[in-house]
Amino acid sequence: MNHSLKIPVIIILLISMIVYLTSCKKPTLPVVTTTNVTDITEITATTGGNVTSDGNAEVTSRGVCWNTSENPTIANNKTSDGTGTGSFTSSLTQLTPGTNYYGRAFATNSEGPGYGNQVSFTSSPMKDFYVLDVQNETNWDYWVIGKEGGSFLVQLQNSIPSIIYFKPLPDHEGYPIFLDDNGQLAKALIEDHIFLFGNFRKSLMDVAVVLPSGEIKVFRDIQADYDLSSGFSKNQLSALSDILKFSSRVISVAACGAGLLAAPATGGLSLALTYIGCGATFVQLVVDLFPEKLEVVGLSDTTIGTVAKIVKCATLDIPGCLIGTASSALSFTAMKLEQAEERKEPINIATGQLKTNLIVTTSQVTF
Repeated sequence: MNHSLKIPVIIILLISMIVYLTSCKKPTLPVVTTTNVTDITEITATTGGNVTSDGNAEVTSRGVCWNTSENPTIANNKTSDGTGTGSFTSSLTQLTPGTNYYGRAFATNSEGPGYGNQVSFTSSPMKDFYVLDVQNETNWDYWVIGKEGGSFLVQLQNSIPSIIYFKPLPDHEGYPIFLDDNGQLAKALIEDHIFLFGNFRKSLMDVAVVLPSGEIKVFRDIQADYDLSSGFSKNQLSALSDILKFSSRVISVAACGAGLLAAPATGGLSLALTYIGCGATFVQLVVDLFPEKLEVVGLSDTTIGTVAKIVKCATLDIPGCLIGTASSALSFTAMKLEQAEERKEPINIATGQLKTNLIVTTSQVTF
């Protein structure tokens, strides 16, 4: 044989042997690494992985699995992030706030799943309350939601609160409170009782209550525990903290005034007062803990899922559910106001009685 032909033949044989040996190599589990966890919120987190070897078999699925116990597997929570080798990003969802989790990237081929190194993280704890800017989506301006479910919506007029809708419980109707052009408490509607407020002097005020029967009761010198003469900044966002603190105190004042009625032990107004009360948890929460610098989120914020759970928006269309809830609150407020206005005569009488028999000492007047 010609020496010039021997060399190509040898090369061909070597290549054939390599291909044969490679094709006969037994598949193994894929090799994958897990990336660090970032962008952690109350209910979501971001991680991922990198499949560095397919184990001589096609990688048909990959992702990250996680659990509250160590060494999670694909039998636990998992993501689905494509196929093949290379890096990928995974979004962990439906986490429980303030909970420690363990995660591992995985890649699966014909031999089964291969797991990466384990990482751990703790989801963010639930905030005491959330402030939603809903100006673009609803006719309200801000929605403050407490982690226990109590919330109120605020509608501003020239940066001053004009309507406040307080919902002590997420699955119950709330109570509208109306303020005048100066941000002073004017009227509150709790069940079928109409509360009228007036004669503000420092920390004292008077309350007139129109009962469902039409009877009117007037209570003098109700202690408000704050200076009723204080005003608001005209800068909307910088004033919001004070506005919401003021709003919460307004609710407390209304509840205290209602408590003077000595309502029947069951149902109606007394049931409402059980949820409101002069020292209501949510009211006190806002007064004591509300920060000077607000963290305001919108309906597209990553924490919106947490908020939706609090207000019981159990639907895939979370923004739509929240907008619907806020719109229903506004409709309810308008209905209650219309019902109250139908009782104009006792309201006018109660307003007149507020302005009579007023005794004011010098120390009570703000100059």
